[in-house]
Amino acid sequence: MGQMRDKPYELNLDDIKSKIEKFNKSLIYLAGDYLTAQHFRTPDIKNAGLTAASVILIDSLWQTQLYRQKKDYCAIKQIIKELKKNWNTILYCFNKLNNITITGNPEAIQKASEQIFPIVLDATENKNYSFATKLFHWYMPEHFPIVDKWSRKGISIFQNNRKTQKGMRIPKTMPTGDNIENRLNDYCRIIHFYSDILNSFKNNQVNDLLKFDYRTQQPTNLKRQNKILRILDKYFFMLGNTKKHVVNLRNCT
Repeated sequence: MGQMRDKPYELNLDDIKSKIEKFNKSLIYLAGDYLTAQHFRTPDIKNAGLTAASVILIDSLWQTQLYRQKKDYCAIKQIIKELKKNWNTILYCFNKLNNITITGNPEAIQKASEQIFPIVLDATENKNYSFATKLFHWYMPEHFPIVDKWSRKGISIFQNNRKTQKGMRIPKTMPTGDNIENRLNDYCRIIHFYSDILNSFKNNQVNDLLKFDYRTQQPTNLKRQNKILRILDKYFFMLGNTKKHVVNLRNCT
């Protein structure tokens, strides 16, 4: 499903920085990132207590709404159970990615996602695709991009503005239905999209964005050095957000 672009994306660094800076002015968002990062500093997936805490933290701070699902009243409990049962498989996949980059070998990351994502996707009736991407992103932040309705809307806007060919476009809406294959295929496109984006940066632009993101985080006691996938997710999140949502958020800072 994944295809590499024939030519690099045209990137507007000023626009990317502008939206990252707006994100970083939100005390709420920075606090959420800070708390999540602190928890995942030593993410021992073999530890049942820490795994349970990871699931609850992602659901609570990242609004994946496992608690609110009427169809899956025990969704959190079931996901924790499946993660514990399959931790050998998950660790095996994580370890295989240690020397892999999303720019150099997106296919390897795709293969890993096809092995570990079903552990979460098959655990509940609602599949919880966005939750899976957020959980595994924080376990492996250099490999697994985040997917939610706001960031994918931003990606859709980004691709439409650059007249991306149809076969490589990310659909504006999240995949639905009972079949997990459409989620896995969608995530394959997401992985290759981020690989293409990162391969489109020139010279020292990635390092420049890493430094800019860190420098613009306020207050200073919530600063953290993000990986580039998290920084790009901030950009697409802000690009896809409604104007009203952003204004309301900034009123809370």
